[in-house]
Amino acid sequence: MEASDGEVGLAHHMKLKPDLVMLDVSLPRRNDFEVLAEIRRRGDTLVIMVTGRDKPIDELQGYRCGTDDYIVKPFEPDVVVARTTAVLRRAGGRIANRPIRLGKLTVDQSASAAWVGQPTGRKDLQLTPTGYLSAGS
Repeated sequence: MEASDGEVGLAHHMKLKPDLVMLDVSLPRRNDFEVLAEIRRRGDTLVIMVTGRDKPIDELQGYRCGTDDYIVKPFEPDVVVARTTAVLRRAGGRIANRPIRLGKLTVDQSASAAWVGQPTGRKDLQLTPTGYLSAGS
């Protein structure tokens, strides 16, 4: 599920209660850190911030506000899958072993597969078995 601004994102979060949120830091209406703070008040949803802000002070602010990971754009899809897997692994038993959906991205750990949903169907990501195994270990 995608949200065009922070208010819509928080409404989706309340309704869907996702296990993990990928939060773009350039949201209108409610800024990224306000959205993150509200998600933290509501519970223990995992949050990965995705941003073009590449200065160490921005990354530190993200971690101080409670993000579980901080990914700088542009990024490689394989790296996002690996980092998402690591965040979920650190979450321990809180997350069931089921496919994880992050917007159009789906990661199925049990099948060692990941794909992106598109209007014409799904586009499988070409992950190497070794790369996927090292991301999941």
